[in-house]
Amino acid sequence: MNEHADMDMSSDPVMAPESARRSGEPSEALVKLTDSAGLHERLPMMDVIVDRLVRLLTTSLRQFSSHGARVNVEEYSIRRFGDVLQSLPERSLISVLMADPWDNKLLITADADIVYSFVDVLLGSPKSGDMFDPSRPYTSIERRLTSRVLDLVAENLASAFDPISEVTFKSERLEVNQEFVVICRDSNPTVEIALRVEFEAGGGVIRIALPYVTLEPIRKKLVQMFTSEKFGRDPTWERHFHTEVQRTILNITGVLHERTVSLGDVASWKPGMTIPLPISVKKPSARLMCNGVPLYEGEMGQSNGSLAVKVEEATTLEQEFIDALLSD
Repeated sequence: MNEHADMDMSSDPVMAPESARRSGEPSEALVKLTDSAGLHERLPMMDVIVDRLVRLLTTSLRQFSSHGARVNVEEYSIRRFGDVLQSLPERSLISVLMADPWDNKLLITADADIVYSFVDVLLGSPKSGDMFDPSRPYTSIERRLTSRVLDLVAENLASAFDPISEVTFKSERLEVNQEFVVICRDSNPTVEIALRVEFEAGGGVIRIALPYVTLEPIRKKLVQMFTSEKFGRDPTWERHFHTEVQRTILNITGVLHERTVSLGDVASWKPGMTIPLPISVKKPSARLMCNGVPLYEGEMGQSNGSLAVKVEEATTLEQEFIDALLSD
């Protein structure tokens, strides 16, 4: 009996979960399992935004660097914010930005390869990635050049969101230590977009981390499904549409008065009968209609020997409905 009494009950696989619960320290696997419950809300419009970002960023990088640039989506996923930080490559430059007016933050990072590629491209040097010592800290020039490029990525990301919401991403600081860029809880679902940027002198990966708490102000728009959408304006079609509308011919009908008459009264009509209409003879009014839709109210008169209508005001359909109810 003494041998059984001295046994370590914590080694019992059945008793271990109970002891863990008593200590108040759930296992890491359990935490990830419970925290992943909210990671599966699909954001269909994010696919459109990512596609717009790739096209906009490709053009902007070519104009900014005067070199050919290829931008492709390497990864697009929804993960825990803590996992996103842990997966960042070592010596990544991390830009912390504030989303205005969403009033929350996001991250845009650049790995060491793309940092050195930016330096090569923007300073006009040949490919020299092997010349950099990976153990040394970044110089002020490297940090400033990378910061300008990450600001350019932020501007294009804001433009990609334009069809959904107007937003501005303002850079607050540039960090290397991941401990200083915690902008939300580790369990917060986060949209991670990894873009591979390739220049002739090399390339690397730019990552964008958008926590769900940052996207919350526009979440209802992101979960909607739009089909056959086309953002932007086509001036050629606008001019054509404007021209055709101006040339369209409409048949306008002038109506003096409308009166509801029973079918029995109509059947009793005979030639020569007078049908009274409650309109003013001194100042008769007319209604201009197109395809049964009232457009304008005006005063009847003459112009060059022809009947004419002087347009006085546009017809209000709501007021027409109220007048019809009162007349009944």
